[in-house]
Amino acid sequence: MKLPLLLAALCALFTLQAQTYQPDLVIKLWPNGAPTSNGDMEPEKDFGTHFEHTQDPDISVYLPEHPCGLAVLAIPGGGYSGVWYNHEGHLPAAWYNEQGIVYAVLKYRLPNAHPEVPLDDVQQAMRILREHSSEWNIQRLGVQGCSAGGHLASTAATHYTSPDVRPDFQILFYPVISLDPTFTHYWSSHFLLGDKPSKKLVQQYSNELQVTSDTPPAFILASSDDGLVPVRNSIEYYNALVAKGVSVTMHLYPVGGHGWCWRDNFRYKPQYVSELGQWLRTLLPQRRVLWIGDSITDGGWGRSGGDMRPSSERVEWDKNHVYGHGYVEQCASYFESQYPDDQIQCWNRGISGNTLEQLAARWQQDAIALRPNVVSILIGINDACTFFDRQKQDPTLTFDIQAWEDQYRTLLDQTRDSLPGVQLVLCTPFIARAGWVAETDNYIQRQQLMDQMASVVRRLAQDYHATLVPFDTLFRDLRDQHPTSNNSYWIWDGIHPTPAGHRKMADMWIETAGSCILPQ
Repeated sequence: MKLPLLLAALCALFTLQAQTYQPDLVIKLWPNGAPTSNGDMEPEKDFGTHFEHTQDPDISVYLPEHPCGLAVLAIPGGGYSGVWYNHEGHLPAAWYNEQGIVYAVLKYRLPNAHPEVPLDDVQQAMRILREHSSEWNIQRLGVQGCSAGGHLASTAATHYTSPDVRPDFQILFYPVISLDPTFTHYWSSHFLLGDKPSKKLVQQYSNELQVTSDTPPAFILASSDDGLVPVRNSIEYYNALVAKGVSVTMHLYPVGGHGWCWRDNFRYKPQYVSELGQWLRTLLPQRRVLWIGDSITDGGWGRSGGDMRPSSERVEWDKNHVYGHGYVEQCASYFESQYPDDQIQCWNRGISGNTLEQLAARWQQDAIALRPNVVSILIGINDACTFFDRQKQDPTLTFDIQAWEDQYRTLLDQTRDSLPGVQLVLCTPFIARAGWVAETDNYIQRQQLMDQMASVVRRLAQDYHATLVPFDTLFRDLRDQHPTSNNSYWIWDGIHPTPAGHRKMADMWIETAGSCILPQ
């Protein structure tokens, strides 16, 4: 294959890779016009791999299904003469979303010897992302930059003027850092500052000279044999950060040259992806997880002398009992044992016998006041049992499923209003055709009501973008698989699971909702 054809094929390949995972939305940075100008009047050109002469900057935002609290603003490189948006921009998006990280790719205006212009775009993009912090659960926002984009990212990390534009962390791939002519990348310096910049301007944008003790922590990657941007840029920045007491991690690979971000042909990609993932995990906000509901969630947590006391009077210091003895204990023990360094804090706030109304009455104390960022709710079985007990006395009674749904929605609205960014996990209630409940003369009506409640929970999960844990489907399948057994997964009443049933519940919860706590 001739060289031009080979290059065209490679460009097409990278374009195809970038387009296989589409952003959720694109937001213009300056819909009413930017406050600064670079004097470039040429129309924007898209070469399939990079932009030149960008006039209308924006961010392409990729939203994860279960946001973990982190967000990354990616700043592609291009020597300040272009924006190479594929492998240094869009390609990492799927991986970041898999980690639960909100990921945004910046298309920025080029400086054309006006260094304030691209920095304005970075800072505006950060403001926009932070405006959506509650909606997208952004608690820590960092910048990622490659090559000249690394210079722009490190500029954002060292030249911020207010908290809303200060990155919380920085990720730099083979970055240009210094404009010192002895080891800078000449063309980046040329397009950023012009032909003959003053010594003062060169020093101002040599970011190794601008580090302070408040500079955000950094993760730096580069190759020792980089022939385009000398690795000394990374080393000088590393030394400056260390000298100021700023946390910094650096990985230098012996070979690889320049421009390898997220390209599969870079031999060390598996290593750096793993190392980056581990580093990002150290930045995660503390995970605070609440399970709340009735007796199935309760599991006997905090009992004293056999008494079922309200949550405010229960003893929590004894870890052998504080999670109860059911699926909550098994979920909490899994996360605490598998991720001991992630400081996951768990609470069980199930109380036996609770209906939705009783749950709502203690919601402020047992949910809102704990400030969880993950709330798992399993409720409804006692509502049904209470209704059928009353119906024995008055056969004309009917269950108002719409009122039940409205009360559930009010609870979820209160949670979202009080806990911005909270992740909701909604579990469907269930009964089984086993034990006492199967022998009642109104079992069919009971099952029909459970099915209605499960449908409501499914609808709420969709409306509130919550994670659904379909326990009703789980136990229906188990019953179909073991039709002759009354004891494998339920005790005598056909409502409460046995330890084996709780094990199945825990497995489903971890598989379905586990990424709400930590990325898989």
